[in-house]
Amino acid sequence: MKGVAVIGCGLIGRTHANVMKGLREAGLVDLRLITACDVDEQHALCLHAEAGFEHWDVSLERALDRPEVDVVYVCTPTRQHAAVVDAAVARGHALFCEKPLAHTASQARAIADAARGVPAQVGLVLRYSAVFAEMRALLSGVSPMENAGRPVGALFRDDQRFPVGGIYHSRWRADAEVSGGGTIIEHSIHDIDLLRWLLGEIRSVYARTAFFSNCPEVEDLSSVVFEFESGAQATLLSIWHEMAARTSERLLEIFCERGWVRAHRDFSGPLEVQAGDSEMVTISEDDVLDRAVDHFGFGRHSRPFLSNCYFTESLAFFRSLEAGKPPWPGLDEAVRAHQVVDAIYQSAQTGQAVALST
Repeated sequence: MKGVAVIGCGLIGRTHANVMKGLREAGLVDLRLITACDVDEQHALCLHAEAGFEHWDVSLERALDRPEVDVVYVCTPTRQHAAVVDAAVARGHALFCEKPLAHTASQARAIADAARGVPAQVGLVLRYSAVFAEMRALLSGVSPMENAGRPVGALFRDDQRFPVGGIYHSRWRADAEVSGGGTIIEHSIHDIDLLRWLLGEIRSVYARTAFFSNCPEVEDLSSVVFEFESGAQATLLSIWHEMAARTSERLLEIFCERGWVRAHRDFSGPLEVQAGDSEMVTISEDDVLDRAVDHFGFGRHSRPFLSNCYFTESLAFFRSLEAGKPPWPGLDEAVRAHQVVDAIYQSAQTGQAVALST
């Protein structure tokens, strides 16, 4: 049985805590929720009561020193990640660290290097999305795209309400000193990692950013052209808007030489597919989830949870710990995404395309 401390009890800390509570109650993971820790006492108290933690604390050291703790979820604002990781590693605890790891690729590399001695996973959650797992299978030649050929181009639009207030209950994402930037590093680092997972390594980027919300160094509009080592290209429009009633959406279309696939929801489906001379077909949400059972290999009893990739990534994390295998994606994957983020910001500042080292 694993004993868990959640450090940072804001939105993402609450999300992970309630996911772990659900996995435990379903009998999928054997764990104890030991400590909810936050510098804001009220946040810690609220999560302690909401998810059923055994303790709460405002002291990182006291929380991590509890003898029952051997797993740490790092859910603080970005600027605080390094200190929490260092403290957890010093005690030999396994790590789940939310994205982005840090403000820059070099800082992210330092965190990844510091965590070498312990099992560690990063919260690049779209790798555990049922719909994108199915999209990846289709791109690899699974029916009905078995003769679709190579991916050649992609169009990606990611929009979200500016993540302050509302469900976020805080404004730290509007402060570049805490967050490290805006829509690219704080939100679309997920999109960058997903594009790498689906289309391969990125050779170069060309980017433009804009600032409509008057938050210094926190871009709320980014437009990026990616060139991949394969020769494929993709464009990404990432935008934070002010529409409180609009649900966040990821629309991704990928064209192959003789095929096309489109998703407009980022967790479970449906998928639209067309290949060769055939008519377009729709893979329903139910079918996407049925196929995800095989993609993720957790067994049929996991299917009710596969529509929420936060459940899937935590289930995978604990299964890796139980099996003594390295969790996936590891922190090195996050470092590579951070290198792309740095290149995007450099391109936006210089007005030039920026090549990435291989």
